[in-house]
Amino acid sequence: MQAVGELAVVSRRRGRKLIATAVAAALLAIGYALGAHVGELGAHRQDAAEASRPAPPIGPLVASPAQSVTARVEAGANERLRRTVKALRDRIGALEEELRFYQRLVAPSEARRGFHIADWAVSSTETPAEYAYSLLLTQIVDRHQPIAGALQVDIVGDHDGASKTLPLRDLAVGGDYPAVFEFLYFQDFNGRMALPEGFAPRHIEVAAQVADAQQPPWERVFDWRVEEE
Repeated sequence: MQAVGELAVVSRRRGRKLIATAVAAALLAIGYALGAHVGELGAHRQDAAEASRPAPPIGPLVASPAQSVTARVEAGANERLRRTVKALRDRIGALEEELRFYQRLVAPSEARRGFHIADWAVSSTETPAEYAYSLLLTQIVDRHQPIAGALQVDIVGDHDGASKTLPLRDLAVGGDYPAVFEFLYFQDFNGRMALPEGFAPRHIEVAAQVADAQQPPWERVFDWRVEEE
């Protein structure tokens, strides 16, 4: 079996500073985008005003070509600004969630202390029936000592009308799969798996046996949900 992932050590002060700096940078980017947008609209309005000066309209009152062009330009600029602000807000939300994750590691509540099978995620790939997966393990303790052990990941589903359990080690693409773990604060496993034809997955069962622990393995079940890339 092959260990996957790297030993990850989180510095409280450095982690908070990096995330806070990234959030501030995103806020500054929003301000810059708004300022650029205001300047762009002002320039277009000035150009339209100059283009519409030569002669009064003849016949029924209609919008001049310059005004029509200005309206289209302003609509396009507004849409670009909307997309930019949305992307920056999404980025800020992701950074804030990451900051909360680090804060839970370095300043845990009593309810979250100990070892956790924290998260499992599956996303589609460019190859049919092949999926990317990620598994997150965390440890929230005061004594700050590494934790190690063995992992078992199974995909449970139906095949030809019968329930079937497939170990992740038999589905892993490239031969890498979460078999053992060793980390201080958290460890993130990433890889790919290919499902056999006709197999319909229902859920994932993850079991983690901590080395030298005088207790049964930690277990958690995740529903099969595929996220789009």
